[in-house]
Amino acid sequence: MGENKMSGEFEIYYPPRRWWRRALTVIFPFINIALAVLVIWLVMRGDEFDMGTVFQVRLNWGYMVGVLVLVYLVSALTILQMQIILKTTTGKTDLKIAAKTHFLERFWTMMTPFMSGGRPSQVYYFHKHGYDMGKTTSVVVSNYIVGRIGFQLLVGVIWIFLMYRVRELDGGLVVGSTIVVGIVFAIVLSGIFVFMAFSKIVPEKISKVSVWILFKIRIIKDRQRADDAMSETLWTYRVAMRKLLRQPLVMWGTIALSALWYFLHLFKIVFIYAALWGFPDASTLALLILGITLVENTAAVMPLPGGTGGMEIFFLSIFATIFGSPEVVVAVVLWKIVSYVMPIVNGLPFLVMDSFQKRKNTKECENSKLS
Repeated sequence: MGENKMSGEFEIYYPPRRWWRRALTVIFPFINIALAVLVIWLVMRGDEFDMGTVFQVRLNWGYMVGVLVLVYLVSALTILQMQIILKTTTGKTDLKIAAKTHFLERFWTMMTPFMSGGRPSQVYYFHKHGYDMGKTTSVVVSNYIVGRIGFQLLVGVIWIFLMYRVRELDGGLVVGSTIVVGIVFAIVLSGIFVFMAFSKIVPEKISKVSVWILFKIRIIKDRQRADDAMSETLWTYRVAMRKLLRQPLVMWGTIALSALWYFLHLFKIVFIYAALWGFPDASTLALLILGITLVENTAAVMPLPGGTGGMEIFFLSIFATIFGSPEVVVAVVLWKIVSYVMPIVNGLPFLVMDSFQKRKNTKECENSKLS
């Protein structure tokens, strides 16, 4: 039998957790990485590439330390952005929870198709630690919106100044079209969230239809309580979102902050190049930034977590000339490690601690009932 738990103010049915689900969580990253290696091998095999030469490539580990510094600097700035939005919408800050939800968001982003599981996991963990569901949703959504706006502005600036050089990248024109798709999708999604903050009738109707569907498929048992809880959540969400949107200094400050940490994230490719060939000149640096922007936008629309498959193909295609062979294979592996493996490694300790805490709370609850 399953178990009934409380989510928000209404009861939801959760099926029992199976052992194979836990096992799949553990082995899935290895399967994904193995698939990435297979894709790299298949792409390079067509060029009669000798994979053994990859192991002869030497790295400047000083620049690789720089990559690690950028990884954690980006995380620190992202947590700071979350703290600012948290303070604005809820009136309080919580560094511990902001850090935990950040690393778990990155973990679940890399574990779910289309990298879609990160934001819902943040809502779940904030709510789990006592935050109101409506305010929690507004914090996470606001963080997403300012992040996407910051990224779009950054991409816009990069393309305004560097678009004329896209022909110098192998496959750059074809891959570049994905940026338009990605930006349009992000603008539409952000617009929907903002619309929900100022509209009452449409979100309420959508909410009622959603609750009705969940009730019909027996995920929700008490329809009236669910309707009431969703209405209260939407009201809290609207209040919190309006509070942020009516503070332009905070909003544009966090947008600038997100553009900064996105740029630092992209700049990791420069340090990877430097570890292989030495620090690039201005012309090569510009091509590296332009190229990795294309790769990141392409990876975001790939169905497998981390953009596996598409990311490797486009990376090898775009950077083949810039890095040369076999260095381009080393570069794509290093990028995969810092953009896919490290978020999983960083989030895993928080996931394990959360699991132990859950077991401890369950045991204490059972003991209190027996006593």
